[in-house]
Amino acid sequence: MSNLLCTESVTGETRALVDQQMCTSQKVFDNLLKLEMRYVPRMNPINSAQRTITSEHRRVCTSWMLEITEECKFENSVFPLAVSLMDRFLCLGPLSRAHFQLTACTSLFIAAKLRSVHLFPRGIFEYHTDFAVTSSQIVSWEALMTIKLGWDLASVSANDIVDHIYLRLPALHRLPHGDVICAHAHVLAHLAITDASNITEKPSVIATAAILGALRGLCVNTITAESLCQITRANKIVVENLATLNEKLLANYMMSSHRFDSFN
Repeated sequence: MSNLLCTESVTGETRALVDQQMCTSQKVFDNLLKLEMRYVPRMNPINSAQRTITSEHRRVCTSWMLEITEECKFENSVFPLAVSLMDRFLCLGPLSRAHFQLTACTSLFIAAKLRSVHLFPRGIFEYHTDFAVTSSQIVSWEALMTIKLGWDLASVSANDIVDHIYLRLPALHRLPHGDVICAHAHVLAHLAITDASNITEKPSVIATAAILGALRGLCVNTITAESLCQITRANKIVVENLATLNEKLLANYMMSSHRFDSFN
């Protein structure tokens, strides 16, 4: 029995690798493309349901949310899920700016529960909001959000689709920096989500534009925009325009230090 004793010690976090079988399955990919429309808002809440929250408020807020997830070293899927939850909740009716900040924190809290191997550190939201948002408020608001969203919380995000596209590009795997391109695509997808004009855009289109932008950023010309659009059945013109927007968002993100100010 002593031979069966495991003496290995696990250090750090254990995270699941990308499932090759799932990400290369055409049936799974087709289901993702069908399901994505279920979670895309039919209208931009900034221009319709919201009265006091502007595109700039949302940009600052989502940039802050991105910085928090990066600081906590969360998986790529946590941030886009949190923004999706927040946008869907904003579509349900007008919010005050104080509740907007609370909604952002709660969306991150829920997304981490669903997509991460660990939760947010204790007290992080109180620290980053200067105690404008408390843990008890988040717990109460979490119950409200889950009920209002009908407990349908596991949205399809652009970052979910990036890996599926990447594994469908054999030419990309042969490149020495293929993994870097995939990592850059995840970053560009995150930045695209921070722009309010993309709220009603399909995740598959955002993912396609992100990979196209990553390829161009690293001067890889072996994969064309047409071949990428064939995979996701996306409109080439829309993808090209979004890839151009991503370049501007990346430049702005690199130049400026984002800071989230309380909307109270």
